[in-house]
Amino acid sequence: MEEIKNLFEALKEFIWDVIGYFLPGMYAIILVSVIVNPEYFIKTPLLSEKDEGINFITVILAYILGYVIYGISEAKENVRGKKSYTGKIEEAISKTKNYELASQLLQKKIDASAVAVKVSDLEMKEVRNIAMSYAPESDKKVYTFMFRCELSRHIANTSFLIGGMSLLLVIIHMISGKLNIINYDGVHIVLYIFLVAIFYALNVTRDRFYRIAMSIPFSIFISTNK
Repeated sequence: MEEIKNLFEALKEFIWDVIGYFLPGMYAIILVSVIVNPEYFIKTPLLSEKDEGINFITVILAYILGYVIYGISEAKENVRGKKSYTGKIEEAISKTKNYELASQLLQKKIDASAVAVKVSDLEMKEVRNIAMSYAPESDKKVYTFMFRCELSRHIANTSFLIGGMSLLLVIIHMISGKLNIINYDGVHIVLYIFLVAIFYALNVTRDRFYRIAMSIPFSIFISTNK
């Protein structure tokens, strides 16, 4: 029974992993299909008139595009360095009472195991990983909130990138009258502005879920090791 349970858990994680890349990619494809002028669509024999051909290729493209979006999101945070949302949230968590109490309890456990490690010398995420090793029941909750965080992040970045580029093309078109690549009517311009605006709203959601995912192992560890 344990092996079957592990199999289902592994399958569940695989499906969530696929969905995590597929949804942002599909979201980007939908936006592009709405924004780009139809005469610029690339025609290929692979995208036949049959629905199953279109659906299959679209799913594959969406999944691959999801990885591209993930790479762009990671590159953005790497450029920001300590100013990234992860750095700011981790620093804030390291100053909380929960973190301080969890660190003290962890130090006692480490001292009891005769390992020459000082918790105070470790980074917040390193302390969190040790806490999770003592509270494995926190894994599922952390995974759930990290999934929501990553999804919010990728949707936000996709919205900002496509919306921002579209507004730039609108400005170029208004100045030069060229580059008829996207739709320039009033409704679409409102859509481009909306895409840029929801970037900030989604970042609030991203930060909330990341904060929970980073801090919840400390709460669980404290409750099970007092």
